[in-house]
Amino acid sequence: MKNLSDLGDIFGSKDISSKLISDLTTRINTMQTTAGDTRTRVFVQISKEPLFTIGNQSFLTTALGKAAAESVTRQVETAYPKLSKETALALDPEAIILSDSEDNREPNEVFKNSPAVKNGRVYKGKCRSAVAAGA
Repeated sequence: MKNLSDLGDIFGSKDISSKLISDLTTRINTMQTTAGDTRTRVFVQISKEPLFTIGNQSFLTTALGKAAAESVTRQVETAYPKLSKETALALDPEAIILSDSEDNREPNEVFKNSPAVKNGRVYKGKCRSAVAAGA
């Protein structure tokens, strides 16, 4: 959330960034309250080729954690890392969230035998705005 606050300061739109932070905090708290104790292992695919995802410095990793899910890439030190297919194959996600970019309509082929794809747990997400903001 600090990134959003900093952007508000930089662009002179503190009121807008404060409102966005408040709305996001409310959404996260709601997810946390309703999610329960089961943790689903999730891969967030920002782009299919090259394969980009979220790391531990991404706001989305924090949001997943509060929603009773865990990012399979939460240990990666950067915010939006590029992964090799070998690394991605070992992640074995139970669910995949695809960002809403035009070239990202299906999971990378490396996930074709993953529990996420086999069980039909692939979802389109609205993560582009959070990624664009560097949240």
